[in-house]
Formats: sequence, C-alpha cells, structure tokens
Amino acid sequence: KAYGYDQVISGQIDGLLHRAAAQLKTLSGAINVQLASEFDTDHEFGVTANGQFYTWVEADSMALQAIEYIIDYFRNYGIGQNVTFSVGMGGWNRAAFQRMHPEYLMSRIAYIQFNCYRRTAAQTAYEIFNRTKLWLDADLGPLAKAKDIIVAEWGTPSSLGDQVAFIKTVPEAIIGLNNESTGGKFIATNYFNSNAAWGTLNPKQAGLDALKEIYGATPYA
Repeated sequence: KAYGYDQVISGQIDGLLHRAAAQLKTLSGAINVQLASEFDTDHEFGVTANGQFYTWVEADSMALQAIEYIIDYFRNYGIGQNVTFSVGMGGWNRAAFQRMHPEYLMSRIAYIQFNCYRRTAAQTAYEIFNRTKLWLDADLGPLAKAKDIIVAEWGTPSSLGDQVAFIKTVPEAIIGLNNESTGGKFIATNYFNSNAAWGTLNPKQAGLDALKEIYGATPYA
C-alpha cells in the first residue's frame, strides 16, 4: 500500500514532506531528487485510491499534479537550486513517456530520466539507450529536448551472454549518442545490480571490475 496522489495534493502528507525537506536542507552539494522509480510501471494496470479505480491515463494526470505539489512544497520551504528534480520512468511505453513530460512541467525539473535494460541478445548498448531518447527527440517540447539525461538504471542479464563484454561497449554508445544529439546529453548512467532477469552481475566481481573500468574512462572520467 502507498499514499495516494489525492492525499499528496490535498496536503494530507505535508508532515512527511516537511520532514524530507528539513533533511534535504542539511545536505550540501548538487542533489537530484528522483520522484518515483517508474511511473509507467506503477500505473501500467491502473491504480486504486479510496476504493476508486483510475486508468493508466488518469493515474498519469494525478501523478503530474502530485509532482508539482511536491516540488512547490520543497521550494516554498526554502530548498535551494542545488536540489533538482527528475521524473522517474521505465521509459518503455511511448505514450506514457509523452504524457509524463508535458512542457509546462519542464521548468520545474532539471533532467529527463529513464531506465534502459537489454531485453534480447541482439540489442546493442546504443540501441537500448537510444530507444527512449528517440521518443524524447520526436515527441517532447523544446524545453524537454534541451535537458540533459540521467539513466537511473541500466543493465544486461547474464542469460543474454557475456555481461562484461556488453558493459565495455557502453562508453562508445554514450559517446556516439552525445555526439549525435542536438539537445541534451547523457550525463549519468547507473548500473542496477538488482534483478537476475534484468542485470544482476554474475560473476559479480568480473562485472564490478568492468564497471570500474568504464567509469574510470571517457566519457565518464
């Protein structure tokens, strides 16, 4: 169970937001707050609040109101511009990705964010990172197109073959995508070592060594 969007926008969880804002104020440096993990995955089958069912489209609309409320709450609390915000997306459904990035929201968020997982052995690193980027370039407005990109999760399952070999192809893919982009660039990509079906490193140490190698070189270094 979770708090509903209606509870957010009606002020019923302001106490929790106050606590979070107070904690954020104690932190220094550049901080990005990811709002939700994957709104598209959360909403895929609709949501139920107070016994009422809402469709995926309706849930997206409610989520946008909640996002604005939370960001405005933090800013009104005095959270400075060193704290930025992004909208968490799996990035696997084009219509949902478009709905969750209306141009009016772009003045409130700092980055476009989505996740990238290899789903077939034939997919290259370039292809998995470029899929949602193509939707960004084709479907979103000029403010969105200009924003840099954070990939909060990427990975390749061991069932699709040599993870180390695939990991080592990622820097070239990111360099190529950034060179091609006329708008925002990929500025961060975070490997998600969590679920065997998506990216758990096996063998772990070999995978960690490969990640250390790529993150110590161009374009990451």
